Amino acid sequence: MTVYTVLTLLTTGIHPSTSRIVGVDAVQFDDAGTQVAELFSPVNPGEDIGPVHAHSFRAEDMGRAPRFASVSKKLEPLVDGSTLIVHNGPRTWGFLCTETHRAVEAARRQRRRKKPGVRRLKPETIVDTLASLRRQGVYLSDTRVAGCARTLGLDVSPVASVARSELSAAERARRDTQLVWWLYQRELGGIDPARPAAGAALVPAPSWVPVPKTPASVAVHGGRPVLAGPGVLSVRRPEELARDRFGLQRTVARVQAASARRPYVNPGVLEDRLVQGMEVVIAPEIQADPNDLLEAMAGTGLAYSEKLSRATSVVVCNEDESDPSRPLQGKAMHGARKGIPRVSDVEFLRLVRDVAPGVAAPPTTL
Repeated sequence: MTVYTVLTLLTTGIHPSTSRIVGVDAVQFDDAGTQVAELFSPVNPGEDIGPVHAHSFRAEDMGRAPRFASVSKKLEPLVDGSTLIVHNGPRTWGFLCTETHRAVEAARRQRRRKKPGVRRLKPETIVDTLASLRRQGVYLSDTRVAGCARTLGLDVSPVASVARSELSAAERARRDTQLVWWLYQRELGGIDPARPAAGAALVPAPSWVPVPKTPASVAVHGGRPVLAGPGVLSVRRPEELARDRFGLQRTVARVQAASARRPYVNPGVLEDRLVQGMEVVIAPEIQADPNDLLEAMAGTGLAYSEKLSRATSVVVCNEDESDPSRPLQGKAMHGARKGIPRVSDVEFLRLVRDVAPGVAAPPTTL
């Protein structure tokens, strides 16, 4: 029997390498979608937890809170062997792996002769609801859990409010967990990127969410809900993932590509043809799996970078500036400001079939 565990973290920041987990919420469902187990726990990181608005905890809440090693042991029966469902997989899995590493190192320092009791969690697969929306072509003006749910038709707001500030950390985390489960169920049926809110009423919303009232949330043809399905999901296995320099867990192929040696001189920005040595940046706003683009680049002499800079030759992104209601974001926006060309994932896959020869880099720069 397949079990599904939806997990939300409360953290002090966005990068696992420099931030800490301060709260964990997990809910497990069976094949029928019935809740069978749950867990919420604060996590004492043993250091300053930062501002309250980041996670709803106060410093005094950490006094008797368990350390991550203890919480991880409680998570094992919920997560091991399950389909783990999270929003923003690289970040969430990255935090879990980084905290596990910290706990193991701390245990080794304290008990050098004993094997550390904490270990990495072992889900069967990891589903990323944020990346799944990308694979289904949905434009997101706000990538937070509530922002994505609002795009898909729920009457929820990702914006800070007095009501939200009055929620306890447990309530805040559980609401996000419920929204992640709702997003996953919506994505299973497939989402029409032209009308992402259509069909919102198909999936029961959490009890605290108002029933969708807008016409966009119901069917527009013959009273039937709009389904693009079956939905494309972003699914990874833990063994396919590795830590990048920020502690995010990305695919091994992506981490290796970012750190690979560069045998060719960068010839500058893309004009009409890719040239060996050009630096490629892949934005999140694409429908293709980024791994497919990296696989197509393999052996071509192109360079890959996670970070956009003035050395970037081209940005792969499916968004353009033709629709004022869909402004560029993130890497695409910064690339446009720097005058760096953009191509879609489909266009890039066409261009990468014919990469022009470049100039070999001097040995000292390899």
